[in-house]
Amino acid sequence: MLFELTKQLERGTPDPIVARLTVQPIEILNHTNLSAAVQAKFVQLSVSELCPRLLRCSEIEQRLRKEADERRSQFKPPRRGDVSVEIPQIPNLKAECENFLYEAKNYLRDLLKLVNLLWGTQYEDASEWVQGKKSRPSVQEFIVGRFGESHLNARFIRQYKACVEPFVLMRNAVEHPKPTELVIKNFSREGAELREATWALERNGTPEYGPLSIVEDMACGVRNLLILAEDMLVMAAQANLAAPGLVAVEAIPEQERKSECPVKYRIRPTAAVLQDIARQEGRRDASPAR
Repeated sequence: MLFELTKQLERGTPDPIVARLTVQPIEILNHTNLSAAVQAKFVQLSVSELCPRLLRCSEIEQRLRKEADERRSQFKPPRRGDVSVEIPQIPNLKAECENFLYEAKNYLRDLLKLVNLLWGTQYEDASEWVQGKKSRPSVQEFIVGRFGESHLNARFIRQYKACVEPFVLMRNAVEHPKPTELVIKNFSREGAELREATWALERNGTPEYGPLSIVEDMACGVRNLLILAEDMLVMAAQANLAAPGLVAVEAIPEQERKSECPVKYRIRPTAAVLQDIARQEGRRDASPAR
């Protein structure tokens, strides 16, 4: 199937997010027996909705990291006799954090559209990844039930409660700050040391998540959100391969990914097929010359 892509993103395929949310789905889905309409809708959602949102999350994290690095270097520990000390601050930190959480929560909501497309479900709210609503199981429980508790897909999806739920809960605390509250702290001082900017989710003053370094937690979140989308793609591909006995989805080691388009997954012949090809090549090489 031939897909048409329009130029909508400033960051090209050398960016891992772009490569893995635009090129990768096209290459993988072309080896499945999913209908042309489903493939086209999947690609459209991934390219036009997921990719821009995750890029915005990544840009916020990178912008805050740059600001933090610059201001950290300006800090001068107080010396004996000093009567004051200047504590550097990251500008617009609260707004940047809230925007990151907004994009992350909506990314998870948009990713539900892929789940609904692939499996005919009717999920709507980002929290449904880990919490069932309207008499339906959470996405996590749905996938476990579909593939079985011992299946690798079930083990993968079980990890995502800790990986993605905090971003939904923190965003909910921004929108409805009772009884939970998103607590954001800029750079502060502890003795002669500068303490990193942190965020935490608190319930009535008691931390339920964090406090954690904002920049590092954002970076981890971007990685996990990207992997979650890829997991949905791989699960769909594995269940719908056009030639399941001949090809399989394979993860490419990071050091072997192409710099111009570092996709993580590809379709490759199965080990049995590769062995058969090797045997055939061996017989051909062993044939007497004429």
